[in-house]
Amino acid sequence: MVMQRTANPLKSVQFRSRPLKKAFAEHVLRWYDQNQRTFPWRISPNDHETAPSPYRTWISEMMLQQTGASTVVPYFHRFIQTFPTLNDLAQASIDQVLVLWQGLGYYRRAHHLHRAAKIMAHQGIPLSYDGWLALPGIGPYTAAAITAIAQNQRAVAVDGNIRRVFSRYFGMDGPDWVSHVWKKADEQLADTRWGDYTQALMDLGASVCKTKNPACTQCPLVDQCHAFSTGTPTKWPTKIVKSQKKKQFGHVYVVFDDQKEHVFMHATPEGGVLGGLWRFPGSSWELQPPPDPTGYDFSGTLVHLFTHITLHLKVWVDWGARGKKNGSLDDEYTNPSDTSMLLSDEYKNPLNDSGILLPHPFKTMHSDAPPKELPHTSQPKETPPVGVPQPTPSQDHDHILGRWIPLNRVHEYPLSRLMQNVLNQARSSVSSGTIAMAPRHTEWV
Repeated sequence: MVMQRTANPLKSVQFRSRPLKKAFAEHVLRWYDQNQRTFPWRISPNDHETAPSPYRTWISEMMLQQTGASTVVPYFHRFIQTFPTLNDLAQASIDQVLVLWQGLGYYRRAHHLHRAAKIMAHQGIPLSYDGWLALPGIGPYTAAAITAIAQNQRAVAVDGNIRRVFSRYFGMDGPDWVSHVWKKADEQLADTRWGDYTQALMDLGASVCKTKNPACTQCPLVDQCHAFSTGTPTKWPTKIVKSQKKKQFGHVYVVFDDQKEHVFMHATPEGGVLGGLWRFPGSSWELQPPPDPTGYDFSGTLVHLFTHITLHLKVWVDWGARGKKNGSLDDEYTNPSDTSMLLSDEYKNPLNDSGILLPHPFKTMHSDAPPKELPHTSQPKETPPVGVPQPTPSQDHDHILGRWIPLNRVHEYPLSRLMQNVLNQARSSVSSGTIAMAPRHTEWV
């Protein structure tokens, strides 16, 4: 029988009378003992000899934020192989971390991971929920999950899978149901085996109580499940209406040396979209398509999905630079060793609101003022292409001036998937001869 309560704290949230807390937890744990998923960061409930690793649990939970477990597994293997201990990670450069993170997206997690490793290397691994919560990049769910799984302490962890289980089981509905799930999860928390219980609910939501086509007959809670009793379990939880993604438009410029053996890129400071990664110069991202540039060859248009925007990006290609001299780059276009060739005020901080460097970043500025200091991303120095001037060590501001990178070593630099796709698009059109000369009208996809 479905009941309606109006008293606080559940207000108008609908729910089904719950069984005894002990019975709920027992059903879930009994199911988990026989049906748990296997992951490289997880200790089997049948393994009574091996203690969970807080380090490995923390790495996995950071990777699992916004990313599915099947995607995370190969990244986790590579990460642990490269950084087997906390000290290994703390002593690594951020570029080393970002290279291993390529393809996982949400790169701010990698920056948080690196900063937190340095903190823990000096202060030790936290021993409580509050200690984990104080670290960069860790919110209530991640702190609770690590505390419960790695340290077997009483902690309430609620992710998307667990929310779905409680919503369907109790028939929780209405506009405020999400805010009440934590209270119900706390009420049903097991008296022991908190790590196993947390992972059991995760697995139950991921493999049985799925968003689509839930396997209700395999669920240990089916006899008391409100959603199942209605015959339409997928109506729960209440769908949260997401705002429509905005379209944005921009240009990106891929400049090769004349031999097409090197490509020009620059690093960016942390913050903004794709902060801390290496990228190609590009325009800002606008709500309306900007006009096409002149003097570049059109390679093609890419469509890239971010969380809140759909980006339409035109890829433009050039060899060397406009105004070639004897097969090398025009000094007026880029000569970082010339201290008079500094960026105008507009470009001293290369990030605009969209996190993308504006086009044509090298401008003559008649001033003796040095460029503003930006966080430096260390990378091994490359042998410059013949005839291309390079920064001297004292003037090597990679975040402002960039550098020429051999194409066979681009993989050593942290690039987002978007920039990897841009480079692949440019190289493909150049090698296949499908380049279209600009200026000409090119359609946005």
